[in-house]
Amino acid sequence: QSTDLPTADKIIWCSRRMYESLRSVTDDQIKESVRGILSPGEVRGVIERRKRLVAHLDGLIRTKGESAVLFDASL
Repeated sequence: QSTDLPTADKIIWCSRRMYESLRSVTDDQIKESVRGILSPGEVRGVIERRKRLVAHLDGLIRTKGESAVLFDASL
């Protein structure tokens, strides 16, 4: 399964809540939530893409600053 993030360059900001969820969810939680829905290869792809997305956002935060990347969404 592909683990690429082909449009990562278009991701320039993220809600703080989403970012924190992406950072805190464990591989085991992901596996449990998609058990019986995704194949093992697809699950590995989702986990790897999540890691790459977090790394991309971390890089943006390092270069641009947290306030330029993360926003607080009103519900």
